[in-house]
Amino acid sequence: TIAHEAAACGHADVLKWILSVAQLGGDLLTRPARSGATIAHVAALSNCVDVLGWIAIAPTLVSALLKAARCDGRSIAHEAAAAGHTTILNWILDANDLGSGLLKRQANDGSTIALTAARNGHTDVLRWVANMSMLGVALLAKVRNDGWTIAHE
Repeated sequence: TIAHEAAACGHADVLKWILSVAQLGGDLLTRPARSGATIAHVAALSNCVDVLGWIAIAPTLVSALLKAARCDGRSIAHEAAAAGHTTILNWILDANDLGSGLLKRQANDGSTIALTAARNGHTDVLRWVANMSMLGVALLAKVRNDGWTIAHE
């Protein structure tokens, strides 16, 4: 949607405008893509922390997108880890109502942010996980449903 495009490019001003148009508003902002990706998912994947910040303070209907999972169970944290965006992971950790709970969430196949980062070659994310006391080795050692670890990735 135009909302996904705006979120991917960091245009919170466009999202605010969409929200202000009665015929578009919350319905367009909350409509997921076929994959289940929301505007929050594409913002996290694109390292658009300003967009995530706007979503966090937007009306409840929109801010719920920060906790939404895609059809495959991936959260905004998985998207950030896939792209190597530790800035977004730090934002999630510090955000009210998100924090380490969202960072520890596993996708439908059991993938964690560590497995996702390893799959995409992001050692900076793996180091970040290791250095976070509430995540650390316990998250790095998690096994996907098929038995794969970060070493398999």
